[in-house]
Parts: sequence; structure tokens; C-alpha cells
Amino acid sequence: MSARLPFLPAFGLALLLVATTFATLRLAQTAGAAPESASPAVQEISPCVLTGTKRAAPEQVLLGEEVRITMTVGAACPSPPVHWVLVLDGSDAMSGNAQRDVQRAGQDLVRGLNLDDHPERQIGVVVYNDEPNSVCQLTNRESIALRCLDRLTSTGSRDIGAAIEEGRRVLVRGRPGRPDAREIMLVLSAGEDAQGCSNVSANAGQTKSQNVLLAMVCLGQDCDTQCFSQAASNRRYFHQVDQSGQLRQTFQEVANEASPASADVESAALVDPLGAKVGLVAGSAMPPATLPGPNGRRPTWQFGTVPESGITVTLLVTPTGAGFVTTNAGATWTITDSEGLTATMRLPDPRILVLRPAPPPSATPTAASGSATATSSAPTAPPTISATPQSPPTATFTPPPTRGTPSGPSPTATPTPTPTGGVTGEPPSATPTPAEGTEPATAQPTSIPTGDGGATSTPTPSSGTPDDPAPEAIYLPVLSQGAFLGGDPDTGGGGSRLDTMIAFERHASTTTDPLGTQRAIRQLAQGLLFPVDELPRRIGLVSFGGVAVTCPLGSDIDVFDACVGRALASGPAVGGNLAAGLDAARAALDAAADGRDGAQAVVAIAVLERPAGCDAALVARDALSAQGARLITLCPGDGCERTCLRDVASGRADYIVMQSFAWLLPTLNGVLDRLMPMGMP
Repeated sequence: MSARLPFLPAFGLALLLVATTFATLRLAQTAGAAPESASPAVQEISPCVLTGTKRAAPEQVLLGEEVRITMTVGAACPSPPVHWVLVLDGSDAMSGNAQRDVQRAGQDLVRGLNLDDHPERQIGVVVYNDEPNSVCQLTNRESIALRCLDRLTSTGSRDIGAAIEEGRRVLVRGRPGRPDAREIMLVLSAGEDAQGCSNVSANAGQTKSQNVLLAMVCLGQDCDTQCFSQAASNRRYFHQVDQSGQLRQTFQEVANEASPASADVESAALVDPLGAKVGLVAGSAMPPATLPGPNGRRPTWQFGTVPESGITVTLLVTPTGAGFVTTNAGATWTITDSEGLTATMRLPDPRILVLRPAPPPSATPTAASGSATATSSAPTAPPTISATPQSPPTATFTPPPTRGTPSGPSPTATPTPTPTGGVTGEPPSATPTPAEGTEPATAQPTSIPTGDGGATSTPTPSSGTPDDPAPEAIYLPVLSQGAFLGGDPDTGGGGSRLDTMIAFERHASTTTDPLGTQRAIRQLAQGLLFPVDELPRRIGLVSFGGVAVTCPLGSDIDVFDACVGRALASGPAVGGNLAAGLDAARAALDAAADGRDGAQAVVAIAVLERPAGCDAALVARDALSAQGARLITLCPGDGCERTCLRDVASGRADYIVMQSFAWLLPTLNGVLDRLMPMGMP
């Protein structure tokens, strides 16, 4: 036994080592498993829904030509439930025109709520004189609310305090199903309360204590303005108007202030990095963009709120390589809502086809009767395809000096005009000086673009160095298809011609920058008249307000531009009659009609601060619609008559509100996209 005693301590030590090792491994496993059991952080995303479109035009250019990038972005944030109640004066002071104007103002407000598309919005109506009458409880049906407004009265005196209390009861009845609804009460009175101001103040105070936003509107000079201003939620929600015709605008102002469409967007940013094979045209971004980073290739725009109609920005780029070129590298549109949550979307990257221009053909003059002739050095190529008489001349291009060659001008030959019409299979000959009014010859094919951004080329002689050859000609038939004004993009359009008239109101806010306005209208005309296909297009303009100047429909951009300049410089800058402007535009379309099938459009740019009757404008709109014309209306800023312009447009998508008139250029670019969405096959 004594001989085996040394073994026991060793065996105990071994067991201790095994236990220690096992415990260490267990602790290590536990430590390693800890990250797996931890809950990952969840990043909340704003519930706002982002929208964005992006387009490059033209989609086929020569190397070095400019391309316009147009982006239109928007944000639709889920709005909280909103409950309105209109408390309207039905006393004897509201007879005649006053009663009619109140009805129209209320109808405009109801339609502006767009109840059919917003089930979370409801409105009720209370009419009062000696006592209040709830003619309409809270409803989401526009037709019911409009019928309730027909029940206005014009008899008796007025108990404003009781009317406010009845309006509060209407709101209370709607709370059980929508406890989180924002409640807004608009009270209209044409005189003092028969019971005195204390009656108004007591009921107004009780209403405001329940977080109801109270707007007070005083019509005429018989109201107690001090009492009304104190009854309103604050001075911002007290309005006094002298004439009932001003109520439509006043009601709209209350609606905009009480429930702005973009209240949930705190800030927004649009970042559009440039593609590898394009360069930015300096100063071309509209509105102006910042260019952060060391190379300035990330145009960035920062915004506060986002209007309901969206935001349109444009910039110009020039391609630096041939083939299929991606203009941008992933534009991102990001908004931050009032809760501090963000939402981001990426816009698509347009691709354009960039063609290398034809090199000047070499010419060998020979003396023959005082004239020189030359033969083209271009190889025999597929036939030159002559389009229609409206086809554009082939653009010319002067290549930059090649590396390793002496500086200074190099002689070039002028190509002969392309033979008129038909198809020729022979290379054109060249003369030193083409006849006046002729166009350069169409480039002969020597290379075909590939899908990877390069081109498979047939070598052509070049005076440049081997590592820097002169530009080569490239051949590709023009493959484009267009759709406009409801036309079929698969068949190429909606008719055999597109005629567009601009109806422009000469107003103080639209004539502050005549050169900028003329430039914006010219850019729209250039986009419409750019011959991407065989469809004839014409554009004209009629100004209304002050001295009317009509620019008849035509396809000559320079003639049209000169006429627009005269129109902007003619007559006083005063508000005008939209109906007269639309009738003049229709007359111009009719005068240019020749029996050919085609599409028509009218783009109305109007303020209508003092509209000469919107009913007449609606009649003029119906006359245009009857002959198939599409009507797009532009509201340049906060001062315009939005309701009238919205109703006059062919549809909600054709009614555009600008932040200010300074946005005319990018807005008209968006109009061009609506008229002529183009697509490469």
C-alpha cells in the first residue's frame, strides 16, 4: 500500500486540471454565445412614401453635346385624422351676393380637402342666426358636405357664442372613433353677437381648452374685430375681409395654415453623383446645387418642406465617351420627418447613346475651269437613309488637338450636301463651298456601338498619333419611340402632329424677370421641337392681361423666341382674364388646323389674383376639351388662385403649383416630360 501512495496526489492533481480546463471552456462558450443572444438594434424608417422620376434628354447625342437631366421627387406622409366644422353666418346680413360667395368659398374648401382620397378627413357644417342649426354632422362624403352648404339662410340676428358651442358639439360627436383627430373650427360672421362679446369669449375659451384650433373670419365693417381677434386661437387665425368676393381666398388661406400638406417633412436632400463618362456643365443646375467633395461631382440640393406637387430639378451634362453611357451613379432622395425618422429612395440611372461625329472628309482640289472638286476618302458604306424634310442637319464637331502634334489650325474640308430625298449607295462627293442653305452630308458608317460602352470600329486614316486617334464616324439608325398626350408608346404617339399653345398671364409676379421667363419658354419649345422622330410639332403663345400678343403656331424656334420676347415686353403687367386667354389659344389652334389628325395641348401660366370669373374659364376649358385638347395649368407661387387653376386643368395631374415663379424653368422641364415622355427601345 505504501508503494502506491504517491499515485493518489498525482491523480487528484490531474482531476483538478481536467475540471479547471472544462470550466474555462464553458466560460469561453458562454462568452462567445453572448452576442448571438443580444437583440440587434432596429432602425425605424419614416412612414412617408417617397416618389421620384429621372429622365435624360435627348437620349441620343454626338460626343460633346449637352444632355439635360430632369428629376422630379416628392414625399407623401400619412397625415393624422383632421375634423373640420364650418360655422357660417345665416343672418339677414348674408342675403344676395354674400350668401352665394360664402357657399362658393365653403365648396372650394370642401373640394380642397379631397375627401374621396383621404378617408381620415371629415367636415361638418353649422348655420346660425338667432340660434344654431347643425345642417351637417361630420362626414367624409364630399357630395353630402356640398349639399349641406346649399342650406344657408339669410334671416334674423346672430348668436355667435351659441353657434361656437354647437360647432364644438359636432366635433365632440366625432371623437369616439378618432380620438387623435386634429380639430379645426372656422367661424364666419358679418356682424356683432346680439348677446355681446362675453358670450363669444366664454364659448371660444371652452372650445380652445379642448385643443380645437379656432379661426375667426369677420366679413364687413360691422364685426367686433377686437372681440374676434381675441376669440381666435391666435392673431394668425383672425381674418377680416371687406367684400364677400374675398372669402374664397380667405378660406383657402385658413386651410393652408391649419393643415399644410407638407407639415410632416422637416427637411429633404437630393444627391446626384455624376457618371464616370460625363461632366457637369458649370452653372447649369436649377435650382442651384452645391458641389461637395474634392472633385465637385456630387450635385446636392437641400430643401425644407416638400410641396404636394413635388420638386423638379435639372442639370446639364456632357458625355466624354462614346457608346452607351450611364449619366449618373445612383441619385438618392432622402427626407426627414417631424419625428426625426428618415426615408431614402434611389432614382434610376438613365443611359444615353453617344455617337462619335464623322471626321471631315479629305479633299484634293483640282483646277478645272476655275473650280475645285474633291472625292471623299470614306470607304463604301451602307446607304445613307434620308428621313423626312423635318430631319435635323447632321451636327458638326471639331475634335480637340491631338497629343504630339503641332499646335495651330489644321485644314478641313467641307462636305457636300446630302442629296435631297431618296437613298444613295455611293459615297457623296465634296466641294470646297456648299451652296447656301444646304446641309452637311450625313456621316457614313464606319463603326457600330456595343453594349459595353465601347464601339467596334473599322479603322480610318488619321493624322493623330497612334495612341490618340481622331474621332471616328459611327453608324446606327435612329431608334426612338415617343408617346404624348395619351398616345400609345408602342405605336409612337397619339396622332400625326402635336400642337402646343402657351397661355401666359402678364402679371406683376410673372414679369419681374422677362429674360429668365423667355429662356424658360424657349427651353420648353426646344424640347418640343427637337426632331427625335418624324412627327411634326408646332408651338405658339398668347399673352393675356394688358396688351395681348399672339405668337402663331410654328416650328421655327428663332421666330417663336423673338415673338415671345415681344409678348413679354408689351403692355402693362396687370392681371388678366383666363377665359379670354384660353379662348385666344383655342382660336390660334383652330386657325392653324388644316384637317390633319393630331394632338393639341394648352399650357396656361396664370396667377388670377383677381380672376374675372372662373365660371367663364371653365366654359373655355370645356370648349378646348371638346376638341380633344389637354390643358395643363401652372400656379406660380402662393399668390395665385389655386382652386380655379386646379378646376380648369384637364386633371389633378395637370395642375402644378410652383414654390415661386423662379421655378418656372425646372417646372416647364417637367411639363415637357408630361407632353413627350420618350423611351429607347
